[in-house]
Amino acid sequence: MLLTRASSLCYDSLLALVYPRGCAVCGGSVEVRELGTACANCWRLTKIFSGTEVLCWKCGQPSLGTVPEEKREVVRCRRCDEDAFTAARACGVYEGALRASILQLKREPYLCRKLTEQLVRTQQQPPLNRATRIIPVPLHAERERERGFNQATVIGRELARATSLPLDEVSLVRVKNMKRHRAGMDAKGRHDTVANAFRVTHPALIAGERVLLVDDVFTTGATVSSCATALLDAGATDELIAAIREMPGPVKVGFEATGGQEWVLWAALVAADIDAAQLPPAQIKSFALSRGTRAKTDRIDAELITRFMLFRPEAGRRLPSENLRILRTLTTRRAQIVDMRKRLLAQIAARRKQAIPADVESMDDDLRTMLDAQIGDLERRIEGVIAQEERSATKAKLLRSIPGI
Repeated sequence: MLLTRASSLCYDSLLALVYPRGCAVCGGSVEVRELGTACANCWRLTKIFSGTEVLCWKCGQPSLGTVPEEKREVVRCRRCDEDAFTAARACGVYEGALRASILQLKREPYLCRKLTEQLVRTQQQPPLNRATRIIPVPLHAERERERGFNQATVIGRELARATSLPLDEVSLVRVKNMKRHRAGMDAKGRHDTVANAFRVTHPALIAGERVLLVDDVFTTGATVSSCATALLDAGATDELIAAIREMPGPVKVGFEATGGQEWVLWAALVAADIDAAQLPPAQIKSFALSRGTRAKTDRIDAELITRFMLFRPEAGRRLPSENLRILRTLTTRRAQIVDMRKRLLAQIAARRKQAIPADVESMDDDLRTMLDAQIGDLERRIEGVIAQEERSATKAKLLRSIPGI
């Protein structure tokens, strides 16, 4: 082992001397091959997630808050509530050495050992460690022919090799060719461009599987959410409903609120006249702690939920009406844009103290006008949805009568 390591170091030193490689980030020299296109110092300066950070348990968005380890699974940013995937994780922030490595991957189908190790470490942490099959996010056939390879497949192959999970390159295809560059689009624009962009060609291969979708960059989650929707629509729900109907006696289905995937299943179960309820994660966790148990596997999770339902049969909420689900989507989107506007105003105030050029100030004004227009449009749509249901309209009128609301 020591001899192999020593020979590798000698080889790296000789290679760096004869064929020096510049760091794509700082311009310095890359010391060893396993670092890829960035030097050791740039890798140290790049934000790599260790698994101890407080994240939105669903989309992986970092949080500035401090939460005890036993409560991290209930942390939610609420911006990803309508996304179809169960959980998403990145191995780090798209900056420095990571950004340089991904850009290199788009040009050359190769992953350096440093990046591969980071990806494997991310996959082996919960909740991704429950995956049973790896599926790369596919490129459109025309786009893949132009590039010559799919960078997500390169990542998937390395993960499959390191984890021994099966790699599935055939079950999911892209049927809608996107614009090559979506930079500058907001979250809605990105979701719209990938809506109905994927189709499952081999449903039998994914039946009963926990799919790990792999892509090179996670921005808004639009692409992964569209893939997840296609996978969920590929017959898995129908098989579950058929299995439930074969069970003897009345059946009640309960599940924890994850903020995405269960909404599709929930609506399908209710449409099939199956009793289904969304259970509060905090109460289930408290119930588990009272029994001296912490949910760590699907089997224990399912057992705890079942015991909780027997202990508290009245717990849980019923599926909200379609009107309320639409209202929730619109209000969530409005909150996101309002937050963007607040950050923009803070940046404008800071730049004005620095005597910014007139053309930059004009750009700020145009962006603020655009955000104001989007907020106004969403508010009109929210009012229209509220007016469609008498009960919602009555509640809204009551709330508006309270000062400060």
